[in-house]
Amino acid sequence: MELPENAILYANSSHGVYIPKYFAEALDRSAVTLDGMAPASIDECMELIGRGPDEEYYWGAWEDLLNHLIITHTATGKSFHLWQDGDLWLIPVE
Repeated sequence: MELPENAILYANSSHGVYIPKYFAEALDRSAVTLDGMAPASIDECMELIGRGPDEEYYWGAWEDLLNHLIITHTATGKSFHLWQDGDLWLIPVE
């Protein structure tokens, strides 16, 4: 996939296998709405990811978020998909 010019870098690859955990801990959930999945599924995925890469379901939960989550910034109304290619990107929903 070629990154669009308006993609936003969320976390660089220096976080390594901890990018999902970083995402779960750093995301200001009061500033965004999370769609594309049932709220209980999002909460479960975030909890599993928050335990770190030694958690048995860490990568599966992360894959679910990458494939289904839409983040909408509540102040701007802009929506984003997640995409990871080493770095973690927010890709605007067009």
